[in-house]
Amino acid sequence: MKDTQLVFVIGSGRCGTKAIAKMLAGSEWIEAHHEYCRYSYQREAVLYKMGYISEHTMRDILDGIFYSAAFYSQAGLFMDSSHKLVPVCDVLVKAFPEARFIQLVRDGRKVCTSFFYKLQIHDDRAHEILKAWRDNTLPCPPPSEKYWWISAPYDDRWQRICWWWKESNAIIEREIPNRYLVRLEDLKASAEAVMKLTDYIGVPYSQSYYEFLQKPDHVYVPINYSMTEEQRLQFNEICGETMIQYGYENTEERDVDYL
Repeated sequence: MKDTQLVFVIGSGRCGTKAIAKMLAGSEWIEAHHEYCRYSYQREAVLYKMGYISEHTMRDILDGIFYSAAFYSQAGLFMDSSHKLVPVCDVLVKAFPEARFIQLVRDGRKVCTSFFYKLQIHDDRAHEILKAWRDNTLPCPPPSEKYWWISAPYDDRWQRICWWWKESNAIIEREIPNRYLVRLEDLKASAEAVMKLTDYIGVPYSQSYYEFLQKPDHVYVPINYSMTEEQRLQFNEICGETMIQYGYENTEERDVDYL
């Protein structure tokens, strides 16, 4: 459909983007995806952020994915919910000025421990390989997810993950001024918050959406991990101001109910 409305839900990862896509996937009003065609652009998105690809080239890539997806969609709304879009937020806004943008935020303590303990992301070897390529001492890595993350100014993996949570949200905020901001915790706590989100997206509210969010989704290891004291100090140093900005200061870290 040529008049299909694009919707982008963007966050740091481990923040509920997949849950939002699955929550809406059964709706007749929207074609909802999580990380749509990500392997078609993830490496290029990071290369763009690093200055190796022009804005014009990156826009052509995104047009080829999302304009085409909306054009051929049979729904009135086409949504991608993803953290892979963070490096190209500025290009998305210029390419699709009429799109609806949502920033999905989750408590950085939960995001960072989930990345660190449950996923092999921001690992040391991949980080060193990308650095070596930039220094012209190794060939360009393949388009595998583990290599292609925005380079963080830290050699320690935990610190890189903390920096990513802070920086990804800062990029979204800076590059997408006209966006709808919502916290995952608020969606889980309030049916009204879910109703406001679906209203912004353009989908009629269903109580089943709120009920769906009461159970965790996209779970790799059903364990609540805690930071070590050293990790907590590093997290506070890197992410303290961002935690205050999004209202997580002086709040208890909520364990996920996996039962």
